[in-house]
Amino acid sequence: MVALAFIIGLIIAIPIGPLGQIIINRSLNRGFWHGFSLAIIDAFVNGILCVVFLYGISSLEMQPVLKLVLNIIGFTFLLFVGIKEFCFTRKVLKKNVLFETKTSVRFKDILENLLITIVYYISNPTILAFWINFSTIIHGKILVDATLTSILIFSFLFAVGVLTSQYLGIIFMKNIQHIEKFKKIIKYASTGLFILTFGYFFFTIIQSALEIQAANF
Repeated sequence: MVALAFIIGLIIAIPIGPLGQIIINRSLNRGFWHGFSLAIIDAFVNGILCVVFLYGISSLEMQPVLKLVLNIIGFTFLLFVGIKEFCFTRKVLKKNVLFETKTSVRFKDILENLLITIVYYISNPTILAFWINFSTIIHGKILVDATLTSILIFSFLFAVGVLTSQYLGIIFMKNIQHIEKFKKIIKYASTGLFILTFGYFFFTIIQSALEIQAANF
């Protein structure tokens, strides 16, 4: 169970979503701890969600109106953050100053990272479905006779796996970002993923609105 929980967290965090892109972008443009502090918060939230859903809160069904409101908030907030991160960024830090103390994180930065993470997870339309399916699989295959202790241990190691994956991603991108040909690839790939994400958020907003309209007729 120990190895599996860590490996699952490691693998699940490999696909770079909007939050992962922001983590890497901040690490490259502002310094390691600006991105890694967001990764720590992300891993902590994943650990909490893992405990909550594995403990049995997996039958939650969000009301259409609430879902629509959260999707609109998430879309607007992530659009603002995306424009801020990818259109108005500082110049990429040189490799040898990436870990210097002058790039240390302020309390204001931590609060901003916490807000980004909370809004992302609350408003992301895929999160609820993922955790319901995830908890079902884990209970059926790994934690068959789960206790609170085993759930806490599994969730902690899962979060460590997520954090390790984010850390390795930051280090990898740091090592290749000074290579000129990779800069454009990183830029266009990040922009493309953000556009796809916003497109999906917009689709879920329309879908939620249609569900509300159908329920009223």
